[in-house]
Amino acid sequence: MSAADEGGNRSLGQLVSTATSELSALVHDEIALAKAELRQDAKRVVMGSTAGIVAGVLLLFSLPVLSFALAYGLRAWT
Repeated sequence: MSAADEGGNRSLGQLVSTATSELSALVHDEIALAKAELRQDAKRVVMGSTAGIVAGVLLLFSLPVLSFALAYGLRAWT
């Protein structure tokens, strides 16, 4: 027999108690989902920041080489 069939035999206090406990469980599950989504977003931000920093460092170290290549190219062209 399902809970809907038993609904007619339950008192108002029992129905309110059931609704309250189900609502509490729903809110708890929603909070857990929000925490998981925030954790995943934080990991993405950290990975993106790390990739940006690595790219910046590589660009910084490549600037002298690129400057020499530009100077050599201009010297050979003229």
